[in-house]
Amino acid sequence: MDNSTLGIFAVLFLLLMIFVWAAAVSDDKPRRVNYGIGATIIAALAFFFTGTVMSFNYNASYSSAADKLMAASVKVMDEGREADVLREWRAMDKKFRWNYETKGDFRKIAHEAIEGMSGKETK
Repeated sequence: MDNSTLGIFAVLFLLLMIFVWAAAVSDDKPRRVNYGIGATIIAALAFFFTGTVMSFNYNASYSSAADKLMAASVKVMDEGREADVLREWRAMDKKFRWNYETKGDFRKIAHEAIEGMSGKETK
């Protein structure tokens, strides 16, 4: 997460704490209820925002890796080394297994394929 995202989370968390504190110390029942509803809404916004940011992060990560992979594939094919591209894409197909925790390690696998096509050793 970048600093701007953390800043937004910090503001939402601060607002949440203010609303919870205000609900706890308020003597007026309608105000307590309103502060409680406000705290619930802020918590829901934070939850929604987290999911949205993570989705953007995954999409950007996949897009970046796919863009680099396609550019490298075209470059190597233009050099007349289609067999190298096909070999690396088949190796990627065998390695890539999507799961929730690692997202299939697509970035790592794409990076390895790019290095394999370029003739460089992977680290």
